[in-house]
Amino acid sequence: MRIPSLFLVVLAFLGGLKAACADVVQVIYPVPFMTIYTGDAIAPDMLIEKRFRLSNRAVGSYIRDLDQIVGKVARRTLVAGRPIPSNALQTSEAVTEGSSVTLVFDASGFTIKGLGKAIQAGSVGDTISVQNIDSGRLVRGVIQHDGTVNVGGL
Repeated sequence: MRIPSLFLVVLAFLGGLKAACADVVQVIYPVPFMTIYTGDAIAPDMLIEKRFRLSNRAVGSYIRDLDQIVGKVARRTLVAGRPIPSNALQTSEAVTEGSSVTLVFDASGFTIKGLGKAIQAGSVGDTISVQNIDSGRLVRGVIQHDGTVNVGGL
């Protein structure tokens, strides 16, 4: 009686193994050819392409497009030869902590500009705290593509 039940267990295992193999795909990812450390900017010559066999679920966890990697900064150490996780990169900082920035308030067709000191660093689109140099007050604003901080509407 033990032999048939063992036989069924083996068949069930092999069936599961076959199903698991069907979920594996081959994918090519750009990977660092050398270790990239936290804070390093990524250049195209730091990457190579490598083929991986991954489950369908794991494929979306890594960055496949070279344009989404080049010019970004590593948020953590990226190991040579390994795919880059989608949450491991950030855009470079447009504003650094302590730097002078132009504050812009835009409303109803008029614009007011002033000087501020960045209390936080940030990238384009980030909301940061800035000290208004004239009043000494802290304000929050969104970093723009030109490096100004828009404080209108917040």
